[in-house]
Amino acid sequence: MMRSPLPLALAILVALALPALSPGLAGAFTVIRVLDSTGDGVHSLAEPNRLTVDAADNVYVAGRLSNNVFRISAQGVVTQILDVDGDGTHAMLSPEEVAVGPDQSVYVSASASNAVFRRTNAGVITRFVGPAGDGANPLTEPRGIDVAPDGILYVAGQLSNNVFRVLPGGGALQILTALGDGVDALGDPRGVAVATNLDVYVTGRFSDNAFRIRRDGNIRLVLDSDGDDVHPLDSPRAVAADREGGVYVAGNSTNNVFHIDDKGVVQQVLDASGDGDHALDGPNSLFVGSDGSLYVTGSRSNNAFRRAPNGVVTQILDASGDGNQPLSDPGGIALDSFGNAYVAGGASDNVFKVLAVPEPRAAGSAAVALGSVAALARRRRARGDA
Repeated sequence: MMRSPLPLALAILVALALPALSPGLAGAFTVIRVLDSTGDGVHSLAEPNRLTVDAADNVYVAGRLSNNVFRISAQGVVTQILDVDGDGTHAMLSPEEVAVGPDQSVYVSASASNAVFRRTNAGVITRFVGPAGDGANPLTEPRGIDVAPDGILYVAGQLSNNVFRVLPGGGALQILTALGDGVDALGDPRGVAVATNLDVYVTGRFSDNAFRIRRDGNIRLVLDSDGDDVHPLDSPRAVAADREGGVYVAGNSTNNVFHIDDKGVVQQVLDASGDGDHALDGPNSLFVGSDGSLYVTGSRSNNAFRRAPNGVVTQILDASGDGNQPLSDPGGIALDSFGNAYVAGGASDNVFKVLAVPEPRAAGSAAVALGSVAALARRRRARGDA
């Protein structure tokens, strides 16, 4: 089924006939549903866990229970690009996370297949990494993946308790094991993030910590269960690197987010109080915008927040979704080049687009969102988009 992101005025008219396209208002934010369980109208979507956005503003969504991956173009066209058949020889089962390389290749970690699949820009699908890992060390239940600017893939094996570096032409090398840094162990690695300086960050859900891996192989513990020595860290899953050499880590069980700067200083920047009016429960995914804003989903509070560079925290999406379909158990969150946020509802089988609005001031209103929609339409016309 085709989903087209619409200017608000047109969306209101279309809403009478097509409720699925009608926008909702969450405070000062306009929300549009861009994907639901009907998928592309032929192939369904079930339990979207993670998503990502490429440089051309295409959104990629992995359906963990439907065993497929969809691409939503910048114009809103939905296409299934990977399914349970994988590469035709190896099945793709339980796709977890999706990442896009600099050559527009799409990578998907399939936990039940113990593999990572790659779909090139030309549409060629291969099992890029399999259960054998690097040949000496296995890959079991991969989840977290990320691609560096130089095209190198990093993948974490949840049950094999390791991380591999995989060259663009193939060839895996284990770079982190259950031994961690040799003093602090790694248990159940979930999140992987590559910084602009090519440092790799990995979170250990069971070991309650996070490691940094330098390109030269140096491994350093950057966060443990003590958190910032005042607020603890428990069950970290999500990790995201900023543009200043720092990293954010979310404690799923402690309902908080920490920032570690390039000097190793740890600070709690979000906690269970959320924005003060709306709680954060179960932070599950993180994304850092180009302006330094931090975005986070609350899997148990069924919402998403933005923390602006000035520290102001705002709920941008809640359980009401777009007003027609709810948001439940949100997982992935990512931004396009316009600053619009995309959020996947894992239990509601949908994806919402939250239109960007200016940094919140003392009094927000729907008028701010309307102005943002008009500005977005002008930018699209200037870029030549539909």
